[in-house]
Amino acid sequence: MKRASPAEPAPKPSSTPQPNALRNGAVTRTLWPPAAGTKRWQQLYGDALLCVRHRRDAAGLRRVVTVELVVGAVAHRRGQPGLQDRARYPVKVAAGERDLKAALKLRQAWWDPEAGCWYAYGRTIRELGLEDRILMRAVARR
Repeated sequence: MKRASPAEPAPKPSSTPQPNALRNGAVTRTLWPPAAGTKRWQQLYGDALLCVRHRRDAAGLRRVVTVELVVGAVAHRRGQPGLQDRARYPVKVAAGERDLKAALKLRQAWWDPEAGCWYAYGRTIRELGLEDRILMRAVARR
């Protein structure tokens, strides 16, 4: 007569939650360096540390600390709108660049003393090669 083998014990739950299980948990706190609570992680990861997040697992039984790291950066041009010919953009011009100021005036650009910059059409900016001097990608209104 054979004896019945004892039932195998159920596998123990992992002490650390699996990454996929964390996706369903709620983020309870996000800390940005150099806030308290990020110093230890900042020493470990340095400038690569973007933020530290505290999450609850889906069951609400554990608080999990995660870190978000920057592991690479690449210049991204695709999907960015180019300069529109008839839109006006703020451009920085140094005080001593008289020839450039004259060229801007000839092309209907104007000086805004409150903003401390020139506003020029996108076509003018492209013709004069001033793309790197645009202060922001906002269309100016007059």
